[in-house]
Amino acid sequence: MFQNFRLSMARLHTWFGLVLGFVLMVVFFFGSLSVFDREIDRWAIPESRFAPQPMPSFDKVLLPVMP
Repeated sequence: MFQNFRLSMARLHTWFGLVLGFVLMVVFFFGSLSVFDREIDRWAIPESRFAPQPMPSFDKVLLPVMP
């Protein structure tokens, strides 16, 4: 009696772990896709990238504020 219960619980634990692991893997995969959405778009569609802009000098930016 106890051996059958133990075997059935072991099988249940195995299948539950496999199914839950697969579900969590799918959730984490789509979660990472939603987090890195912009980066994936920029990688996949090069036309959507911004052209690099030159950095302004700090002296020119601060001169009107701090004469």
